[in-house]
Amino acid sequence: IQKIEAEIGLTLLNRGRGRAELTPAGRQFLAEAKLSLHHAEQATVRAKLAASGSVGRLSVGFTSDYVHSFLPDLLAAFHDAYPDVRVDSRFDISTALSDAVVERSVDVAFLSPPLLAHPAPLKTMPLPSTRFVALLPHGHRHARVKRIGLRALQGDRFILAPVAAWTGFYQQIARLFDEAGFVPNTVHQVMGPAMIENLVAAGIGVSLVSETSAEARGRKVAVAELDSAFAELSQAAVWHEQNDSPVLNGFLALLETHAGRPGRRSPRRMPALPRARSGR
Repeated sequence: IQKIEAEIGLTLLNRGRGRAELTPAGRQFLAEAKLSLHHAEQATVRAKLAASGSVGRLSVGFTSDYVHSFLPDLLAAFHDAYPDVRVDSRFDISTALSDAVVERSVDVAFLSPPLLAHPAPLKTMPLPSTRFVALLPHGHRHARVKRIGLRALQGDRFILAPVAAWTGFYQQIARLFDEAGFVPNTVHQVMGPAMIENLVAAGIGVSLVSETSAEARGRKVAVAELDSAFAELSQAAVWHEQNDSPVLNGFLALLETHAGRPGRRSPRRMPALPRARSGR
């Protein structure tokens, strides 16, 4: 104590015969010292929790096809398992999300592969695919059919998302039109399945969307399955190869279980395709 008094230039104890009492400065110093020890203990505890993934932050990105999928239930399960982890969600297109994963501003993104090439290596966990369906106005000539070939819509006007926004989704849907043997007469480009449905319901044209998006919509429009071997819409979760966040590792472990893929511990790299040709 005398060494501390000499260092700070204050008397902490009044020393008398057989007893010593704290001075006002001593009482304040003791209180602050106890607080410092408590903070040090808490820092150790929080550091151990962070190392285990029990506390921290997680940034999750997703496209419109995941809004009405398993993802809300997965996030609810994650909050139950890791109540002290703050989750930030970001809704965007696949291109922007994959860029965000590369830049490490998003930890994990749910999107439609394949992706454009990136300088940084991404890892992927393939997820159960969904399917493309056709949205038709109720007054459409094929409104009552349950399954339709895309070629039957060759003469129709189409409402589709902008080409620049599609990435893997666009490449997959372009393959459907290649198989059908025609280029769609796109009269309206718009983002978001809700607006697409409203425009179809208004009679502007027909559209193609994912089955998960169509299931969540009202019945303003008729929905028909696509009769095509290419109607499967691939889906995947991607993250940065060098992201070693314990929080992310915990989330991915939960995703494996939630997606029905137990035991998958060696995710492969995301395949990349060259940039889409102009006009496609």
